[in-house]
Amino acid sequence: MDIGKKIKNLRKKKGLTLQELSQRSGVSPGYISMLERGFKKSPTLDVLKKLAKGLEVNLSELIGEELVNLEKDERTKLLLRAANELSKLDLESLEQLLRAIRELKKKEDE
Repeated sequence: MDIGKKIKNLRKKKGLTLQELSQRSGVSPGYISMLERGFKKSPTLDVLKKLAKGLEVNLSELIGEELVNLEKDERTKLLLRAANELSKLDLESLEQLLRAIRELKKKEDE
């Protein structure tokens, strides 16, 4: 399940409106709506943490089993450790690079 659907399902399950989740999380209702409808695919970790807090779930529950399975992979552990040592600007650059790689991969698969 993609992250937007997961957010929407959790929000509905908790009986929250977009506005209520926005107030609880500090994420704008418009951005949450775009995530839920699939117009935004890659929210930052900071946004995911805010939404998890607003939904009163832990981050791993929001992100799902995919992250848990990735963490079991030793290469992924090394990458996560290295990412923790990067500055905010470097992390943003890395995120942009990863998005570009995903887009290229998506185009190759078409």
